[in-house]
This record gives sequence, structure tokens and C-alpha cells, in this order.
Amino acid sequence: MWPFTDKSKPKANRDWLRQLFSRILRKSLRKPAQTKAASDDLKTLKQMLQEGITLPISLVKKTGNSDSSGLEFDLKGVKVWDDFFTVEEIEALWHDDPKLTEILSAGFGDDEMRSCITGKPPLTRRIMRNEMCVENWWATVQDHLNLIFQCCAKGMSLDDVVLMGNGDNATWISPNAQTNAHRKKPDLAGFQMQADLTGVIDNERASSDQDTLRSATPVEVRIENKIRALDPDSIFNRIPGDVKPSSKVFRDLLPPDGTKFLAGGDNVNSEARKVLKQIHGYMDRHEARYGYIVTDKELICFRRRGTGWGQLDIGPSIPHDVHVDRDNNTLNSKYVLFYLHWKVANDDSPTHGWRLKSFGKEEEKKNANILNKVARKLKSVRSKGAKKGKKKSKTMKRQK
Repeated sequence: MWPFTDKSKPKANRDWLRQLFSRILRKSLRKPAQTKAASDDLKTLKQMLQEGITLPISLVKKTGNSDSSGLEFDLKGVKVWDDFFTVEEIEALWHDDPKLTEILSAGFGDDEMRSCITGKPPLTRRIMRNEMCVENWWATVQDHLNLIFQCCAKGMSLDDVVLMGNGDNATWISPNAQTNAHRKKPDLAGFQMQADLTGVIDNERASSDQDTLRSATPVEVRIENKIRALDPDSIFNRIPGDVKPSSKVFRDLLPPDGTKFLAGGDNVNSEARKVLKQIHGYMDRHEARYGYIVTDKELICFRRRGTGWGQLDIGPSIPHDVHVDRDNNTLNSKYVLFYLHWKVANDDSPTHGWRLKSFGKEEEKKNANILNKVARKLKSVRSKGAKKGKKKSKTMKRQK
């Protein structure tokens, strides 16, 4: 039985072997004299698989819009985020800090608080056909949250504040990230900047930059100009995020407990792997422990574990269109994002703070070692086969 048709072996192993065998056979077709060598390679690899060699799924290379080249992602490493944030935990931020409570209550009325944090985000009548439509709509939500961050930082006389913005604002990449990690970037970034750069908040519209900065207010223009003056390659993306239309990505599509994922076949699993590979890759390259995907219907949060590449916790579906309810522990997306960027993104704890080292280079090294092991085994078998062939040839000549 061919190794890649043996259903008792992991599919990832069969996929990897299928590609390797294909390369061997293509070489054989080009050079018929190597057919026997290729056949011996196949036998050797089959024997290695039967002996229990573990071929990493990260050696499998696929293509697709959400599936950038590089290390693969094994769905077995995904677990449910059991201790996800609660309403009580988030509200403890201001209940335990009288100063923050005073700022929020004095600076914002009930209507403003509902608009910025606790209530439903502004709805749009546009059909979310693609990522650009979702990004344009989501920008308004980010503006509301940034307004809260700026006011709180100013009222508490903080030197720095974490804001939400485009992924281009924070492009620092870990030296331990996988090769070619720079080829793609996340749509969104949570990045720290000096609080005094935010300026004075007002409601007047900018004149000169209106065409280029989507109805920006003067404070937004000044912030944007200051950000442009900074070197984005030196700024950490503490909470990377990605934008997807709900027609493409939704919580039930994702492992380990999504109903669509559990009921689906290889096609569903392949799509889930593409999505998780992308957001996990962004988090790893920025050394971010936390990240998220936002669609036009929900927020999905992720947390990397410190046990290696591909170890990921996935949170529940956090809807946009609900009001926060402490009694029922009902969260909405703005509440969670406020907590992530105000609390978590400023937490430098080595165990649960925003930063976690990248595992990309370690995974590549591990994969290289496995490939070298396979190559040495093949070389050894070929060498023994060649010696055996020469010995047999000499024997036949003597007999003649």
C-alpha cells in the first residue's frame, strides 16, 4: 500500500509524502536511468513512515489568498480558550480605579458610553461583499474606541497610550520570526505612542486632509501625521488583527468546537487551516500573545500558548449587535477590544502580558533536521544498493 493512501497515517503525512514522491517521480520521468533509484527512495520512505517517523505538517506548502507561503499550521494545536474575559473582569478596570471611573463618568454621558463601548456599533446598509467594505465600516468603531483611549490617557496624565489603527503603523518583526514573514501584514494594529501626541479633541473637520483621511477631524489628522513621522519598523504591533467578511470566516467554521468545522470534510478543514495559519503567523511574527479576527458580524479572539509553534487558544464568538449585560455575562466586540487595548496591551507580565516570543525560526530548524534525517536515510540506502549492485555484477562476471 502506498503511504499516502494508507488511511491509518495522518493526512498531513500523506500530503507531504505525496508531494515528495511526485518530485521523485518527475525526476525519474526526465531521466529514465534513475527509475530504479526513485523506486528505492519510495520503498525507503514507506519504511520510515511505518517505523514511526513524524513528518511535520509545517512542511506542507499550499497556495491561496489567506494561505501565505511558509510554515503550515496544524489544527490539532487549537484549543478552546476556557478562561476568556468576563464582563466582571473588564468592569473591574474602573471599579478598582476611582480615577478612571471619574474620567469615564465625567467625560461621557450614557449615550456616548453606549456609542463608544457598551452599545451596538453603528450599522451600515452597505452589503459586506469583501474585506474593503468591512474595513471601511470598522474604521468608525475604531475611532470611537480611540476617543475613549485618548480621553482616559489625558485624564490620567499617562505618558503613553495604545491606539488602534492600520497594520502599517506598527511593522516591527521579530528576528526569530519565520523566513519571509515580512511578505504579508495584518490589516489592523494595536500600537503604543506618546499620549501627548494626540492633541486636543474637538469636532471640527479638517480641511486640507479631508480627501485623503476619510472625514478625519483635526485631532485625527495630527495623530496621523505624527504616526507617519515615526518609524513603523520600530513600533510593536501588540494586538494584531485581521478583517474578513462573514461570508468567508465565522466562528462555527473554526476548530475545535465549531459546528461547521465538526460537520465539514477536508474542504472545511482546509479553509479553517488557512484562516488560522494567517492570523497565527501575524501574531508570531510580531511576538504578540493575543490577536483577533473581526467580521461584519462578530469578533473572534486568539491567544498563543508558550509551548511552541501552532499552539493557539480560540475564544467564543463575540457579536457586535448586542448590549453588554453583566447579569448574563453578555459581551460585545467593543467591550472586549477596549479591555485588550487598555489593559492587556499595557501588561508586560511574562506569563499573560501582551508579548510572547516568536517560534518561527525554531520550527524551521526542527523541520530542517527532519528533512536532513530523511536525506541521510535515502543516501544510506542508495549507497548500500549501489555497493550491492557492484558486488552482484562482479559475481556474474566471474561466473561467465
